Amino acid sequence: MEYCGGGDLGSLIKHYGSLPETVTRRFFRQLASAIQYMRAMNVAHMDLKPQNILLTNRHKPSIKVSDFGLSQYLKKNEQASSFRGSPLYMAPEIFCGEPYDGRVDLWSCGVILYECLYGMPPFSAKTYGELVKQILSQQSISFPVNVRLSCVCLDLLQALLVRNPYDRITFERFFTHPFVDLIKLPFSAELDKADSYIRKSQQAESQDNLAEATKLLSSAMQIYINCLELFDEGKEKEKFREKIKAYLKHAENMKEHLRPVIHELPLSQSLGETEWNDWPQVRAAYLVAHTAHDLQRHEQWNEALEKYTLAIESVMHVLRNENRGTERAIKLQRKVSRWLSEAERIKNYMQIMDDDCETSMNDADEAEKQLNQITGNKQCIVS
Repeated sequence: MEYCGGGDLGSLIKHYGSLPETVTRRFFRQLASAIQYMRAMNVAHMDLKPQNILLTNRHKPSIKVSDFGLSQYLKKNEQASSFRGSPLYMAPEIFCGEPYDGRVDLWSCGVILYECLYGMPPFSAKTYGELVKQILSQQSISFPVNVRLSCVCLDLLQALLVRNPYDRITFERFFTHPFVDLIKLPFSAELDKADSYIRKSQQAESQDNLAEATKLLSSAMQIYINCLELFDEGKEKEKFREKIKAYLKHAENMKEHLRPVIHELPLSQSLGETEWNDWPQVRAAYLVAHTAHDLQRHEQWNEALEKYTLAIESVMHVLRNENRGTERAIKLQRKVSRWLSEAERIKNYMQIMDDDCETSMNDADEAEKQLNQITGNKQCIVS
């Protein structure tokens, strides 16, 4: 049996009142990983609660699920019927005396998540009877508005605390929910997958395909960042963190090279040629494209793309009614081709910038910082 000297999650919540969402997510992902393993072994815990979630140490702790005294071996879709669990964290279906299954652990996870974030469970009563009545009530569960949560966090919380087990979030959706986002492969296999992305990225970069190289490197970094918290504290984890930061810096350099280059437009190109005086729609399209160019110069990419798209659609409508063989039609087609190229460059750049691994890394660092403040600066309570 492994010794856990950091107390339990319940004591931590009691001492600090509540936990920041970033710290909660760190612990909750580890809890979800433990449940995923139990699920693979066909085991339902059936008594999940903060007091059964132990902290490995007082400095940068991980969690360990304990007290399997009420757990039961259940094959998928198999049901149990005996009364078990701590009432405050028990799923409604257990109180009904009807057969139930492993989904009771999902409800318990919801209660634990609620207590971590708000510092109190969703139900409070002086007697056992009142507690059962609240849990079985059809009244909506209250979510305090004084604690600001991310949309993905609140979404998972509401999906877990659904009284009808058939409407509750499934295990499959739980494990892949953005707030949990468990890696789908074994740890070593997931790292191998990331390494293969890096090799492909380096190959694409050597062929001057920076867009593909950046996308592949970003995919690798997302995997690395998800795996970071699975490392035990020490030199190996710090070395891995520095490796991630070096790749992130390289990705930012490639993104900078992909930034669309803005050239000055001759005034004549913004006003439209005189041969199109009979087509005000074309002259208007030229002006819209010129606006798009100005927006590019100010790096307002979304707005620039919208303007280029509008100009292109307007001109294409004209060309459908124009003899394509005329000199002015050929000239206009070339102009549309240039606008299309600009729009495509902007679109590709925006897609790459959306792969913001830097933000994910900052979130991971912030979680560690807040965890250090909780467990490092003050003495952790051991129950």
